[in-house]
Amino acid sequence: MKTMQGDGGEVITITSIDDPRIADYRLLRDRALMQERGLFIVEGENPVLRLLASPCRTASLFVSEKRLGRIAPFVPAGTPLYVAPEELLARAPGFTFNRGVIACGIRQPLPAPEQLVVQLRPPALVVVCAGIGDAENLGQIVRTSAALGAGALLIGEGTIDPFYRRVIRVSMGALFTLPIAEGGDLRAALPLLRDAGFRLYATHLSPDSTPLEESRPAPLSAILLGNEGSGLPPQLTALCDERITIPMTRGADSLNVAAAAAIVLHHFRR
Repeated sequence: MKTMQGDGGEVITITSIDDPRIADYRLLRDRALMQERGLFIVEGENPVLRLLASPCRTASLFVSEKRLGRIAPFVPAGTPLYVAPEELLARAPGFTFNRGVIACGIRQPLPAPEQLVVQLRPPALVVVCAGIGDAENLGQIVRTSAALGAGALLIGEGTIDPFYRRVIRVSMGALFTLPIAEGGDLRAALPLLRDAGFRLYATHLSPDSTPLEESRPAPLSAILLGNEGSGLPPQLTALCDERITIPMTRGADSLNVAAAAAIVLHHFRR
């Protein structure tokens, strides 16, 4: 092991997979343990660079020798920057890993819905995730929400941890720029949105739902996206001001929730 000072963080060469300083990277497959330790893992050069550019705190980074020069200039002073040969880095997580850049971020408590909505001014759009259980779906929803101008994301009960590494990877680090609140039981959170002036739109497959092209976005809008298999619970749909649907042809009865979110968000951004 040798230590040297880089352009930003402290560069530490790792020569053994058993080095205790990279223990967190060996545990990254254990979601519960990482969450308990107040940490999250970011994989890939672009997501890691977005983490470093965001207000989120970075505990450490672990990079291959080939990627050191690309990452080191962006690492804050005092942040450990571990570097190792590519084959050692690939072994650390316990599975094949070829991206060459991993970072360990420090979790911060997510704000409550009431803390979030007071920061939004019209025109503003909130995306509400009610029981989104698939990491890739949530990651795509986060990325699309950020790209299409959503003001915030509200995570409801039953939705996968937004700081799970696959969510972050699929979102390409958009998670670090999009405000996110923890909604818990949405039956309590949705009335808070309405009291703040938001019109609530339920994405809902039913004959009496409004076709998307006929729906008119309100200055303050909240779009509810339901579980991949069962959609929105009736008790949440009942709290909404309008039910909207995407008309389909050729016998299709539904779309993947991430694809549907992109279509609805594109309509609402107008």
